[in-house]
Amino acid sequence: MTSTAIAAFVPPLQGPLDGQFRRRAAPAKSLVHRAALVLVFIAVASSSLVFTEPAPVDAINMALIVGLPLVGLVAWRRMLAGYLSLWLLIAAAGFLAAIMAIDTPRATMHFAISLYLYLSAFVFGSFVARNPSAHGRLILDAYLVAALIAAVAGIAGYFDLVPGTSELFTRYSRASGTFKDPNVFGAFLVPALVYTIHRWLERPLARTIPMGLAGGIIALGILVSFSRGAWAITALAIAGYAYLALATARTAQHRLQLVGLSLLAAVALTAMLMVAIENDNVAQLLAERATLSQTYDEGAEGRFGGQLRALEVIVESPFGIGALEFTPGFHVNGMMMPNHSDGRGFGDDPHNSYISMFLNAGWLAGVLNIVIVVLTLTLGLRHALRRTPSQPLFLVAYVSVAALFALGAIIDIDHWRHLHLLLGLLWGMMAAGEAVARAPRIVADVRPVLLRRVLIIPPSQRRKRIVRELAGRPALKGFPGAHRAVAQRRRPPRLASRH
Repeated sequence: MTSTAIAAFVPPLQGPLDGQFRRRAAPAKSLVHRAALVLVFIAVASSSLVFTEPAPVDAINMALIVGLPLVGLVAWRRMLAGYLSLWLLIAAAGFLAAIMAIDTPRATMHFAISLYLYLSAFVFGSFVARNPSAHGRLILDAYLVAALIAAVAGIAGYFDLVPGTSELFTRYSRASGTFKDPNVFGAFLVPALVYTIHRWLERPLARTIPMGLAGGIIALGILVSFSRGAWAITALAIAGYAYLALATARTAQHRLQLVGLSLLAAVALTAMLMVAIENDNVAQLLAERATLSQTYDEGAEGRFGGQLRALEVIVESPFGIGALEFTPGFHVNGMMMPNHSDGRGFGDDPHNSYISMFLNAGWLAGVLNIVIVVLTLTLGLRHALRRTPSQPLFLVAYVSVAALFALGAIIDIDHWRHLHLLLGLLWGMMAAGEAVARAPRIVADVRPVLLRRVLIIPPSQRRKRIVRELAGRPALKGFPGAHRAVAQRRRPPRLASRH
């Protein structure tokens, strides 16, 4: 085959591996195409403005759900169809459970909103699948803008930098920014912080100042949210990103750069924390919120007592009790109530997304919800270790989603718009079917010894084939089982010869 004929079968790629792939010139974008991209950017950048329900971003998202397929800016993939199918089954179970709810309209509306979020994630995923690197970067850049808007508002309100902002941008003496809940505000900023770290690490040192400032503003916003969950997932997401970035680094020099800049970032964050606690109000609230357990967590009426009570209800209700029915119907003043005919009560939600799904939509929906989480984490880890043009962006989305899944064990996250946006981004990149380099998976021979010992990846047929093909190279010396695999099986013949 001639080089021209071969190039016709190679799709255009963008990203850090461009030099390893053949490329062809991309067609010029039409006016409609550019307008659609601008609308996507506006939708994501305005996603932090949620003072009211529905928020302005919901109107834009509904337009995108219809408009993006019409203008051809989506790529339908079987993986995304399977992902949506699981959520549609959950929504169907939720609507069925709503029939048995005492407040049926409210329970039905809850899952109508859920259905909108599922469809939105699917369309955004299809949008990303069409051009993972360019569209993924567009979404994350817009997300960074949204996070900066929210963080600046939260900081201005907490420190009352502008008269009147304190009442508007704080709740319970904690920064809430442009959100109605400080916990949601803090968690929203975490993926943006990870993205600033990624952008900071990939740029030359002389050009890292803007990203460093953006990261500092967002980190301060997370701090003054005084959300224990946001603090915890910040540490989890940054640690996960640092580990995967080291595991997938292409050169030893890149690894040293990652380590050096990470230490510099840790010093800067420590210095910012020391300056912040000089404020008496910050120091007092920080000491109060830093404890693992608060008064509202304990007792029969507290968070953990409500979760235990919810488990009892789940066992007795295989089809669920309907959305938002647990607090008024079963957890009022710490007592089991068969109904709420004598008032709505003062109970508390389970504050656990996985338990809530079992309550709201029954056993089937609860199990499917866990299946989605497990599939996202396992398939995502496998994809994170593949050499693709969008791999650096994928790492940001993956650790952010994993951290939010962990947060779901102590708070309800099922209606968080940014969670479903990140899920669409994650699944869209996985479903894209990007071309990869010769070694499609990061095998142990290219990682430091410590990472080879710690990161355990089950062997697969593809990985064994890669090891056999590269067994004669010096980089494979010391790889466990490499020489044994070569001795057991002969090297496979090449599929085609060059002409």
